[in-house]
This record gives sequence, C-alpha cells and structure tokens, in this order.
Amino acid sequence: MTPPNMRPELVKVLRDAFNKTVKDPEFLTEAKKKKLELDPTTGEEVAALAKEVTSQPKDGVDNLKKLMASE
Repeated sequence: MTPPNMRPELVKVLRDAFNKTVKDPEFLTEAKKKKLELDPTTGEEVAALAKEVTSQPKDGVDNLKKLMASE
C-alpha cells in the first residue's frame, strides 16, 4: 500500500522491488527457516481487485452488507 496519488514511477520501483524480493533465493531460504508461508500477491493484482471492488454498483454493495449483517 502507498499513499494516494503516489507518482507512477515510484509505484513501479516499489512493485519491482517487492516482486524481486519474493523470488530471491536467499529470501525464500530465510522464510523457509522461519517456517513462514508465502503466497505473495503482486501490486498489479491488488490494484485490479481494488478497481473491481470499488466499481460495484451501490445497490449491490448495500445488498451485500445486508446479507453479511444477517449472519
């Protein structure tokens, strides 16, 4: 996550660094030693999901809230 309106070139630098880190053999070895489960999601995937979620019609979101409240 970054602050709103971050310059696209900085977002790219952060995403590239993250993507390289989660593929780095030393990082993966250390994560395995610490028994960490890794299932990273790229920034591009998160951005696409956020766009999809925030573009839903208001009435659909309201209905979903009602359904979730009734559980």
